[in-house]
Amino acid sequence: MHLFQFLQRDRLEREQLGFAEHQRRDILHGELPCSQMIWLELLGELHLGPMSSGVPMLAVSLALEAKASHRELTSRLLVVLCGPVLTLGDLESGFDKLLCELPDQLLDTPGAPQLVGQFIAPAVKDQILPKSYIEGYKGRVDCEHARAALDRAAVLLRMISVWTPCGGDRKEVESGLRELEMPHFLHEFVYEVT
Repeated sequence: MHLFQFLQRDRLEREQLGFAEHQRRDILHGELPCSQMIWLELLGELHLGPMSSGVPMLAVSLALEAKASHRELTSRLLVVLCGPVLTLGDLESGFDKLLCELPDQLLDTPGAPQLVGQFIAPAVKDQILPKSYIEGYKGRVDCEHARAALDRAAVLLRMISVWTPCGGDRKEVESGLRELEMPHFLHEFVYEVT
C-alpha cells in the first residue's frame, strides 16, 4: 500500500466514523500498533536522507494547531519513529529548527512557545532528545520565544521528576513544589501520590 492510498483510506474512515470513534476503534481492536507499523513502513520507503529532520519539525508544527489529544498522539508517533525511521540527531535537528521558527509559528498559534515546550519535555523524558538538550541552550538563546519554550520544558521536566514515584525524599519534593511556583498544581500532586 502506498502512502497516498493509506492516507486517503485513513481520511475517509475518520470522516465516516469521526476521529474519536476511529481512534477508539483502533485501540479496541488492537490495530494501533499495526497502524504504527504501517507508518514506519511508509516513511521508511521514502528514504528521506538529509530531509528526515523535517519530519519532527513538520509533525510538531501541524500538531500545534490541533487538539491536545492530537498533540499527545504526535508525541507518541515521534517516539515510535525514533530508531526505525529517524535518528536521535534528526529529532534534535528538527526541534532546533522548530525553536528557530517559533516567531513565525506565533502568527498562527499564539501559545506556540508553551506548546513546543510541552513537546520538548516528554521528548527528553522518553529519551528521544538528550537530557542535555535544554541545558545546552542556556545562555545561548537570543529569541525570547525559544527561551519561553525551553523554560516551559524545564518546568515540566521538574514536575515530572517530582511526581515520579521515589522521586526523592520529603525535603526534595517540597523544594521541587516550591520551585515550580504553580500552587494550582498542588492538588494534582496530592492526587498522584494517593
